[in-house]
Amino acid sequence: MFRCTSILGGPRADVRLAEEHRATERLIVDGGLSHTFLRNGWCTENCTQQVPVQPEHGVLGSAGDGRAGAAPRADYAGAAAVVLTTEGHDDTAHELSGDQPFTLAEYAAELARHSGRPVAYHDLPAGQFLQALVKAGVPVPTPRSSSTSASTPSVRHCSPAAAGTSHACSAGPRSRSPTPSRLP
Repeated sequence: MFRCTSILGGPRADVRLAEEHRATERLIVDGGLSHTFLRNGWCTENCTQQVPVQPEHGVLGSAGDGRAGAAPRADYAGAAAVVLTTEGHDDTAHELSGDQPFTLAEYAAELARHSGRPVAYHDLPAGQFLQALVKAGVPVPTPRSSSTSASTPSVRHCSPAAAGTSHACSAGPRSRSPTPSRLP
């Protein structure tokens, strides 16, 4: 049994970061290997690692009104532990994301509420966002992945109506909170 993490939406994901995941899944399936894919969504830490500077400089992104159902890495790890230690996951793919999709503007508003300071969301064109990441010292290969992940059409153009539904924002598959009790 081959088990690996992948990206939310798997073969339907349309972000640059998904290219390697799609190719890996295709090789595994085409090779006839028994498998389980854990297709993880966005990690909350992708936003919160910048909390120390965001009240002063704002939240930068290139996601428009797109919604992402982020979850903590620990929750994804808990889901992986269940899959690794229980039966019944052969030749399956689990789409994992948080239950409450949010926009980066909503994230900025929540950060403002907790910090007691105004925090703006600066929605930048993808190229400017990439330049901001490079200027901040993010290594060149990583910002390309990060900027396309944050500005992907699947996030940028996700229907705001997806919030609170059981569908993942990025590609439309079923979405579950990545907690062990919620895995099928």
